[in-house]
Amino acid sequence: MGSPATTISRIGNKAFTLIELAFVMVIMAVLLVTALPRFQGMAEHLRVERTAFELTQLLRYAHERAVSEGQDLRWVWDDEARCARLERVGAVPGAGQDQNGPESTLRFRTSDPLPIGVAVRVVRDGVPVDDVTLFRDGTSQPTTILITTEGPEAYTVTIDEATGQPVLTQGNPAR
Repeated sequence: MGSPATTISRIGNKAFTLIELAFVMVIMAVLLVTALPRFQGMAEHLRVERTAFELTQLLRYAHERAVSEGQDLRWVWDDEARCARLERVGAVPGAGQDQNGPESTLRFRTSDPLPIGVAVRVVRDGVPVDDVTLFRDGTSQPTTILITTEGPEAYTVTIDEATGQPVLTQGNPAR
């Protein structure tokens, strides 16, 4: 074992200098600056993907519920509230009671309003609409729902008329 002076000298040689620490911090800052746009792009992608998935799941739920309850349901896109909800067909919105059941507007809807920068367009036969009717026999109105952002991210939900099933695909529909 060495003397105390030798031990202190060895410890001093293993430490980083202020210049080395500054150099490492500069390298980390450059890496962070170059990676930040990718992280922002990934966050936008995930936000749009989550929105598309939630809207598709609500459509699937409406289809299953319409068939199982033998009740036509309407999936409604509320552009002002920036969310979707389910309503019974033939119900008077806001009335609370109707001939088809205890509530005109079902309590199930998308969890959160649409994120800022994400847009939803509901189109049937090239005409903008705000709802899709899912019939008790398992069929529905043929409708396309476009989920887009200001960037390149886009998802398309196509509702098959014969089966009433929504199909989620990435990108805009082929024209």
